[in-house]
Amino acid sequence: MKTIVIVTSSYPYPDGKEDSFLRREIEELSNQFKIVLVPLKSKTLDRDKFIENLQNISVIDSFCNVSFLRMALAFLKDFAFVSPILFEEIKGKNLSELLKLFLYYIRVHWIKINIENNLTNFLVDRTTIFYTYWFGQGTTALVELKKKFDFILITRAHGSDLYLSQNSGYIPFRNSDLKDADQIITISKMGESYLKTNYNIDKVKTFYLGVSDPNAIVEIIPDKTLRLVSCSNLITLKRVDLIYVYLKMYSEEHNIEIIWHHIGEGELSEYFNSIVVPLGSNLRLKFAGSLPNNEIVKYYLNNSFDYFITLSSSEGLPVSLMEACSCGLPCIATNVGGIAELVLNNINGFLMSSDPSYHEFEYVLTEAIQKKNNLNEYSSMKKKCYDIFEDKFNSKNNYKDFSDFLIGIL
Repeated sequence: MKTIVIVTSSYPYPDGKEDSFLRREIEELSNQFKIVLVPLKSKTLDRDKFIENLQNISVIDSFCNVSFLRMALAFLKDFAFVSPILFEEIKGKNLSELLKLFLYYIRVHWIKINIENNLTNFLVDRTTIFYTYWFGQGTTALVELKKKFDFILITRAHGSDLYLSQNSGYIPFRNSDLKDADQIITISKMGESYLKTNYNIDKVKTFYLGVSDPNAIVEIIPDKTLRLVSCSNLITLKRVDLIYVYLKMYSEEHNIEIIWHHIGEGELSEYFNSIVVPLGSNLRLKFAGSLPNNEIVKYYLNNSFDYFITLSSSEGLPVSLMEACSCGLPCIATNVGGIAELVLNNINGFLMSSDPSYHEFEYVLTEAIQKKNNLNEYSSMKKKCYDIFEDKFNSKNNYKDFSDFLIGIL
């Protein structure tokens, strides 16, 4: 059985919440590969529950909980042996980019040292795949090691690790990493097109992420109340505060009862928890906090929501939308990243511009309410949600296809 070394942000530790999508992928890969997991941070005590019942899995923990000072000292100690690509990358950079570059490379150097120290634990050759789940520092470190060791390097690109617009216009070593990686896997056709257009490369292929089939559809409640749910980290990028402002305005102006639940926590949790809805308000809120991934779809089913909603300013292709569609929950979303590959306007949901005004939001929400009030049309929309999930985003099919692809390149 061949070996695949998967470099993650923190999985199988829960801190990075990668288990919500990476576990399903690893379940399939472990049928055909020996898996070595390399989490780059966030060591905790409850690792094993995230890999229990998985076969052919081992974990290298040497990267976790390392201070920046320790990494910097290791970098300075070895400065004379730092790769020439660092000096090449410096050319033409402004002060802000130089600072970003050096902070980035200090961690790259640390990752490279630790991976090289662990390479003696298993045979590395052209039948070994190194797979970085995020297109970042781990990828750059392995590009360096690839010059010394003979292995196949694959990286997966999502959104925050892909688009320059989400990185102040600069991602260190992006051109050299694209040149030397064997294959770049994107999670959306939008991402694939972005790389091919902006970097003129062909070794890019899209493999969608996926979610499990819950084998149940959200119940329709035929009344005049609008029931919405959102699920994301409470961070500025997700614009959950804008959902609140727009729903409050809409419920008051249109005199309609709206129930809105949000799943997730983050840096803005304190702000949202402090919101007090006045007596007599048409908007009823519930912040459910963070839920285990296997509880989220159950939450949708148990509360019989009418629509999933997101106003995020930037995305790759959100797993949260796949989960909603898997249980027949239509989506209202901003048209950013690869969302339009999942949400088809007026077919299984509604799309808005990337930065919708209240007027646009009002128009779309009114259309969504009218659709809900027509039982035949709304039932058809719910069915289309499931059909699109089954066709494109069923994890059982997608990760089997990805695993077969990896076997095929060996």
